[in-house]
Amino acid sequence: MCLGTNDDTVNKDTLAFESIATLDSTKLNYDNFMVIPGSGLFVKENDSGEFRALDRKQCPEFEHLKFLDNLWYDQVVTSANRTYVRNSTQIYDIGKDKCSLVAELDTASFRLFAANDSSFLFVVYQNEGSLLYRYNLTTDNTELLYATTADIYGAELLNDAVWFVAGNSLYETNENGTEEIFAYEPEDFIGMTLTQRGALVYTATKVILFDGENAIPVASGSFFRIIYSSGRTYFVLRDGNVLATDAL
Repeated sequence: MCLGTNDDTVNKDTLAFESIATLDSTKLNYDNFMVIPGSGLFVKENDSGEFRALDRKQCPEFEHLKFLDNLWYDQVVTSANRTYVRNSTQIYDIGKDKCSLVAELDTASFRLFAANDSSFLFVVYQNEGSLLYRYNLTTDNTELLYATTADIYGAELLNDAVWFVAGNSLYETNENGTEEIFAYEPEDFIGMTLTQRGALVYTATKVILFDGENAIPVASGSFFRIIYSSGRTYFVLRDGNVLATDAL
């Protein structure tokens, strides 16, 4: 992976990457990764739902975990105090004392995205495009935020707004509507994550930092997923290497 920048806001001398794991690249799956706030990045090890901590710097206390709710699930999204899991067409909230069904969709073709303690995002994929929704646990309400013919592969909550990538563009949607922030012509984005520096958006070969004003190229390589948690950004590469940096 090559690093590069045309802006002093990201200093190449401090943009150091630490190798934390090497995974079997033939088994990379988008939904096998999750973060636990304060404990870093985990990867699903098997179909029985066991996860392994990849970042021993962030999680020295334990290496393995398994949710003991006797529930099959294929995706986990966490917030500070909640754990949401996808089980076919259903979404559960795994609490400290109970496991509650919070939503059931009429399709299994969807993916969970960012969450906080009161809401989570999900995208429904159809032949004609993608539908981005926000589910509010307080009101038990599902809100359609955006519909597009492009695939939405990344969405994040930012206060009362939602940032997401669709096609080759980064968007913000809020109570005033949806606005395109910037577009990247050569390639479509395959994901995004909000970090302490801004929005990291990425294609299969490029990573770009949008700091609120400028879109700054920061890395080139072959990328699978980029995930942020508690001041640490994880780069999962397509060759199975997992890198971490505290600079982004």
